[in-house]
Amino acid sequence: VHLMCSRPEILLVPFQDAGADGITVHVELGDRVPQLLWKIRSLGLKVGLAVNPPTAIANVQPYLDQVDLILVMTVNPGFGGQPFIAEMLPKVQQVAAWRKERKAHFRIEVDGGINLQHAVECAAAGADTFVSGTALFGCRNLKGAVKKMRAAVTKAALQR
Repeated sequence: VHLMCSRPEILLVPFQDAGADGITVHVELGDRVPQLLWKIRSLGLKVGLAVNPPTAIANVQPYLDQVDLILVMTVNPGFGGQPFIAEMLPKVQQVAAWRKERKAHFRIEVDGGINLQHAVECAAAGADTFVSGTALFGCRNLKGAVKKMRAAVTKAALQR
């Protein structure tokens, strides 16, 4: 569950009760982040930390040992169908470099404007988890489109 809101703490238990196995909050919450990560983990959930396009990727670095996932937003959050922001690829590359340096196992997720081409670019940069809404749901054969995207990102990941 990706919670982009100003008071995620009030939603943690309700989402846990609804069956969530992990919750992602935003690094933009500043000094509230450590307590939120601790609370999510204390509920027995996987911990994710998201970063918006205008925010420096360095802001997630202090938390890399505490998370199961880093979500690099590739659009400004708010509504579906926005164009992919290619300038976010270096952020994905930086997070992948940190993961490699630390021999860590957190996932790197991208969300926003993810079509087949952008999924491949993000996989080549180090992403391994992809949120694709408009690009997939606009396809006549959703199952086939997902299969094609999976094959393409797997190939891109093997080439990096």
